Amino acid sequence: MKQSHRIAKNAAFGIFAAVMGGGLQFVSILIVARFLGVVDFGIFSYLLAFASVFQFIADFGLSNILIREIARRPDELERLLLGARSLMWIFTGTTFLLMLVILLCLPLEIEIQRLSLVMGVGYLLLLQSVSYVAVLRATENMEYNAIGFVVHKMVLVGLLIVVLWLHGGLWGAVWCHFSANLFQVFYYRLMVGRCFTLSQGKWFLWDLPLWTFLILETLPLGASLGLRQISWQLEIFLLKYLVAPVALGLFSGPYRFLMGLTLFSAVLTGPLFPMFVRLANESREQLAEAYQRSVKWFYLMALPLVAACIAWPHTIIILLLGKSFLPSVPALRLLGLAVVPLFLSALYPVLYSTLHQSGRYLAAMAAVLAGRLVLGTWLIVRLNYLGACLSVVISESLLFLVLANNLKNLDLRLEWIRDMLRSILPFIVMTSVLYLARHETILWQVVAGTVAVLAYGGLLWRLKNFSDKEIRLIQEGADFVRLYLEGLFPKRKAHS
Repeated sequence: MKQSHRIAKNAAFGIFAAVMGGGLQFVSILIVARFLGVVDFGIFSYLLAFASVFQFIADFGLSNILIREIARRPDELERLLLGARSLMWIFTGTTFLLMLVILLCLPLEIEIQRLSLVMGVGYLLLLQSVSYVAVLRATENMEYNAIGFVVHKMVLVGLLIVVLWLHGGLWGAVWCHFSANLFQVFYYRLMVGRCFTLSQGKWFLWDLPLWTFLILETLPLGASLGLRQISWQLEIFLLKYLVAPVALGLFSGPYRFLMGLTLFSAVLTGPLFPMFVRLANESREQLAEAYQRSVKWFYLMALPLVAACIAWPHTIIILLLGKSFLPSVPALRLLGLAVVPLFLSALYPVLYSTLHQSGRYLAAMAAVLAGRLVLGTWLIVRLNYLGACLSVVISESLLFLVLANNLKNLDLRLEWIRDMLRSILPFIVMTSVLYLARHETILWQVVAGTVAVLAYGGLLWRLKNFSDKEIRLIQEGADFVRLYLEGLFPKRKAHS
């Protein structure tokens, strides 16, 4: 396959994972919200934020470095995988001890401490899973990664429906996450074992030179990704300790919806990482072109989501979260403005890692996070959960501008003003159509949504938002279906 075919194949499976897996993950959040109610859902959101932070601390960016190194040195796959997994076991144990100490120091009720511990251990299990995912991503076998992602979410949703229907409560929701994560580890272990010939029986490799290299490469990236994860959860932590529990629940509903939307960009970034690594070694000019194109496509994909949050917040809240969350309608409108910078920011961890500039990414994250802490505290004290929404919008927009500006010095200048101006009219038309149908029945809203999206796409095409080269790449990439099917079902040679 050509590079365009590989990107198209991986993007197709990435979209499948984002739509199906991301949709199921969001459904899992909705199930918990509807069964537990506003206050308990706020506590669950806190537990999820707590576990996610420690998962990223334990990973510390090692999985990203593993993807990069396997893409660069595919002949050393087994050594890199086994060495990285062994290092992850050490990171897991260290992070578990750190989590215990922090839980004992936090002013939390005993029950929430226990819930946090189980949820945290459940997410630490995913470290072994991400090591196998790194192999699949680096070797561009995204189909196995996508299927695993979707099946994991199917298992989680199924468990939640059964357990919460049986009145399992918060403990039931936590154990469902624990069980689904354990299932995912075994799935990816099986898939990698089937795709690659690996030595059996080995579970630990003492390789000090490799560990030293991985740790030195991981430190700046891991610290920055850890800060990134903390920044995503910061407003939840601030609300937990500064305001009443109901405010945490009202913010968490639309905020989890927002994070579910941005999962699409995170999944679609996966197929781009190996390509960025190769282009960085071959041609900085081609890398700059790929970067520009990726930003434009992510931006254009984000705009319809912004329009929906602005025009249909009541419909989204009632359909997805229930009437008890209606006071959070203004929060959803505000948070919708953060969709674009969140989508675009997903590209920068892999870009900075590709360019061996993780230190710059770390500095930008640290500076913005410090400002976000001060700004978030000030806004929440004055405006309650709406202050948290403003903090998210301002901080995410600032982070994108800082990260994009830093790449100018590395010959990756982003020319996005022209593309943004060309998309204003399509965005206004799309939002207007949605807004006019905001009080209609669900059936008419589906019709209006279809018309709005078609009008948006048609105007983008009419205003020449896509270059001839981009159209050729799309047409060429679409041929991956034929090549992929031929690889799955090779034609038998006729016998002479």
